[in-house]
Amino acid sequence: MAISRLNGQNAENYLIVPARIFDGQTIHEAWAVLVEKGKIKAVGPLAQLVIPNPVKRLNLPGTTLLPGLIEGHSHLLLHPYNETSWNDQVLVESEAERVVRATIHARKTIEAGFTTVRDLGSEGQDTPMWV
Repeated sequence: MAISRLNGQNAENYLIVPARIFDGQTIHEAWAVLVEKGKIKAVGPLAQLVIPNPVKRLNLPGTTLLPGLIEGHSHLLLHPYNETSWNDQVLVESEAERVVRATIHARKTIEAGFTTVRDLGSEGQDTPMWV
């Protein structure tokens, strides 16, 4: 859950306390994440964090918090070929329709936990196939 979605602004301080934190290599229990003004200030053992006052504590029992995932081969501007052929998507659909689709796909990708995306789905945009 994005911090900005917690209250519509990034002005508050948050202490996120999941059951576990995965740092990409190791799972840590009794750790927390301190967020100040929308930015991660500290991550580590809860007992060692210097917690500001006031802070909104978000207890997330039974959860594992992990870094954002990386998608290395995505097609945000396309949809499955069983819905519409590649030719129709690239040669017939408008640029506006493809941008709307990409915006929706980007939102769903972020909400699924991916914070980095390598998009490979803009092929053919504004370029005739015969060029």
